[in-house]
Amino acid sequence: MKNTKKCPKCNGHEIYTNEGRMKQGERAGLHLGGVRRFLISSYICAGCGFIEEYIENDDLQNEKKMSKLKDKWKPLN
Repeated sequence: MKNTKKCPKCNGHEIYTNEGRMKQGERAGLHLGGVRRFLISSYICAGCGFIEEYIENDDLQNEKKMSKLKDKWKPLN
């Protein structure tokens, strides 16, 4: 949804996001123990309610934060 601007579940195009906006509430960030919070951008399809979430680019490019994430989480492959 983030890149295609289309819902992968219902193919709808009415997508809303909080990217680049002030984040509040428990879905605003991801906490990893001693790691500072990662800010999360959410994309929601207004047609079916499907949600995708991504770590914001500033955090994704922060080597220190990403290194800690990789130490705490296991890879899928």
